Amino acid sequence: SPAIFYGTGLLPYILCFYPGRMMNIVMYQNRAMLALPEIKPMNLIIARALLEILIALIVTAIFFVGLALYGVDFMPTDPVVAAEAIAVAIYLGIGIGVFNVVFGTLMGQFYQVAYILIMVGLLTVSGAYFPLIYASDRIKRWLEWNPLYQVVNWLRSAYYMDNTMIEVDRLYLIGVASVFLLLGLLGERLLRGKLLTG
Repeated sequence: SPAIFYGTGLLPYILCFYPGRMMNIVMYQNRAMLALPEIKPMNLIIARALLEILIALIVTAIFFVGLALYGVDFMPTDPVVAAEAIAVAIYLGIGIGVFNVVFGTLMGQFYQVAYILIMVGLLTVSGAYFPLIYASDRIKRWLEWNPLYQVVNWLRSAYYMDNTMIEVDRLYLIGVASVFLLLGLLGERLLRGKLLTG
């Protein structure tokens, strides 16, 4: 089904892109709150991360319900694998978002534009719009570095269980998300004064 193919490509992108983008601007949106001595940058980061997780879950529910209302059976063959893929997509989005809070605040508008362009580029080569399972091994080796490629394949593997050509490196994907999260947390700790004044 084209709806399932494109849906399984688009949903992970939405769950990764929007938390990263919205957390990128959390310091700009809440600059006045940092004037209160009780509010630290980490408070804003945690609050925004929780909000983005809630929004991502609501978006996922709307996505499923919306497709069902249009008569598309979007229920996965393996709901557990689909839930894992969605959870990791959200985790990746939050990890990127925490990273973006620090480096987006330091670099300003240029970083926000660069982030959008990078994510669109990663989406283009993620296989979301066209199948890459028949690509040559050399191309696949390059594509495997793209976390969106991995998360799209993970979600698709919950729908196309008979397709043994779908390869997913789950540890790599979780590792990338964790590295972004840890770099963001480390950056917040080291650059807290800059975040308060920048």
